Amino acid sequence: MMKFLNNSNSSTPRRGNIVEVRPFHEIEQTLDENGQLDRMPFMPEMVQYCGQRFRVTRRVHYVCVDGNGMRGMNDTVTLENNYCDGSVHDGCQKACTLFWKTAWLKYPSGDETDATQQDKLSTTDVLKTRDEVTNKYICQSTCLASATCLLTRRLKPVFLAKELFSGNQRFDKFLTNFGHYLRYKLANGSTNSVCHMLKGKSDQAPRESLKLKAGDWVEVKTPDEIAGTLDTTGKNHGLVFTSEMHHFCGKRYQVRQRLDKMVSETSGQMVKLRDTVLLENVTCFGICKFGCSRQLFHYWREIWLKKIDSV
Repeated sequence: MMKFLNNSNSSTPRRGNIVEVRPFHEIEQTLDENGQLDRMPFMPEMVQYCGQRFRVTRRVHYVCVDGNGMRGMNDTVTLENNYCDGSVHDGCQKACTLFWKTAWLKYPSGDETDATQQDKLSTTDVLKTRDEVTNKYICQSTCLASATCLLTRRLKPVFLAKELFSGNQRFDKFLTNFGHYLRYKLANGSTNSVCHMLKGKSDQAPRESLKLKAGDWVEVKTPDEIAGTLDTTGKNHGLVFTSEMHHFCGKRYQVRQRLDKMVSETSGQMVKLRDTVLLENVTCFGICKFGCSRQLFHYWREIWLKKIDSV
């Protein structure tokens, strides 16, 4: 299997580099019988990007995995404005950032090429979306735990060094984020921390439906208003208001899409949600997890928002 980009410098591309997604017939040669490379699936939703060029947003060294904490990853990057549309996973609306193994990419030479119709048709039997035994969904999210490694005490410094020298962050920014991370770990819930959890005082959180749709404009409520919608664990009907979301309070954003259903990362089953949306360009900073590369969209209960006419 190809491990590196075809280039005189075969290292993983750095933030800002332009790369081209290989034609699917080339990518297929890197995949095992499950349509995976190093246990990372190449999903049917990714075929549409074959032959196209993108800017690298970052090298991926470690990511948060639901139920498994922070885990390490090699030979992987994320690309600019590259999200899963869920179209082949029964309309999952989570819009996860796509992971690209470096073997699936190359440095551009000549004109862009479109994926051929033959490429698109050949994916049917190769790329699997359901486990034939359990009927659970197969996607990059549900396979993330197996496609990553446990960050032991010995490995953590190694992966931190990779992040430091990867070009993902300036050195001063790296040190600043490391300071934020330590403060978050030691702050024990202090609201003076860059990352802190909002928690309510009630055992039962209220609901509210604004019937928002893509394109609507909203303003995020104040921390005090949002705290009044949370239970004592910092959740609204099971959905946590995360330790970074308070940074968006008081600001205005456009609704990207509704989040009515999504594939659960832990169970592999489709779950339904109520009164929840994604906001345009509002993704996780990764500060509280010290540089997690997933850049997932935050999930917003409508009760945390106010609908406005425009900006």
